[in-house]
Order: sequence, then C-alpha cells, then structure tokens
Amino acid sequence: MNSLGILLINSNRFKEPTPIMPIGLCSVASALEAAGHRVRVLDLCFAADPAAAIIEALAMARSDLVGVSIRNIDTCNGFQPRFLIDEVDREVIQPLKAAFAGPIVLGGAAVAINPEELLAHFDLEFALRGDGEAAFLDLARVIAESKGGAQSTADFSACRGLVRRAGGHIVLANPPAFAWEKGDMTTPRINHFIDITEYRRFGTPLGIQTKRGCALE
Repeated sequence: MNSLGILLINSNRFKEPTPIMPIGLCSVASALEAAGHRVRVLDLCFAADPAAAIIEALAMARSDLVGVSIRNIDTCNGFQPRFLIDEVDREVIQPLKAAFAGPIVLGGAAVAINPEELLAHFDLEFALRGDGEAAFLDLARVIAESKGGAQSTADFSACRGLVRRAGGHIVLANPPAFAWEKGDMTTPRINHFIDITEYRRFGTPLGIQTKRGCALE
C-alpha cells in the first residue's frame, strides 16, 4: 500500500470551562501511523496565529491528505452564545483551503451530528462519522491506492462512515463506522502527537474511556 503524508488538525479553540485534549484525534493518528502512514497532528487550541500554524504544518508534514476535527457546533451557553462553526471556517477551513489543494476531510463530534450540513457550509467533499480510526483508515487506503492517478476514479463506496458531497449534492452517506468490528481500535499515543504542557497548566483532566458504543444501536 502507498503511504500518505497526513495532517490532522484539532480545530477546537474553545477553552471553557477548561481546554479539552484532542484524545480522539490522537487515536485516529495512532491508527493511521500503525497502518504505515506519515502522520502529524496540529493542535490549534493554543495557537496565536492558526493560519500561520497551518501553513507551517503543511510544509513539515508534506501532506497528501488533511483531516480537520470539529468538536462543538456552539457553546451551549444561553447567556453567552457563540456559533463556533463560523470561527472554525474563518480561522481554520479558509486558510487551509487557500494553502492546500488536496483532499480535506471533516471529522469529530460535531461532524458526526451534522455531516451533510457542515460539508455544505464549508463547501468540502468528505466527512466521516462514527469511529474515526476505522473511517479514516478506509478513506486513506482508497486515496493512497489512487495516488498518482485520478481521484475522480477512486471507489469510495466501501469506506465506512464516509459522507461525500459532489456537485452541490450528497452522493454517498455510508453508515457510521465502528472500530471494534475489524479490530481497528488503538491506544492513543497522546504525548507522541501533542504537547500537553498547556493543558496541564489549565488543569485539564485526562479522560479514561471505559466503553464505546451501545449494544442497542
């Protein structure tokens, strides 16, 4: 299999009540690296200039594919409401689209809820729902197989959790991916991919996952 240079971006810059470590993104990065891809994680939570950080990371990662994780649609605070999607668009998506001509894929909790709407909002082609380890592995495999050829001829139909938009319409909406089905779950190598120094300064707790999914789904 051809390996890809993959940049994964944590777009969450909301820090109330505490900044949240992108553990899920590190799980995806760990799975992709274990599959032989060259992976870099860009954590924008504390970035002073997100656009500059994106340009630098793209150069360092020699990226063929970029994933953007979106955690929150809004603040869920009736007293101080903020629509975070517009901030993600301004600070992350638009600078990324200006600097990178390759495929961009959306993922994360917010995207799992509204993949079709967010693809339209950002005018992008790919979104993933379900467990990112499984979904991103499938998408990376298909893109790697078509590397050097025409992406338009790639067969995305079997990519778990993939929602695809083309010509202004949703052309593919596969069911959510589940990592446990094919043994794609990995231990997230958090310290390997992100610097947790700032999170520790804010007292951010390290979450422990005790279960995943539901037998009644």
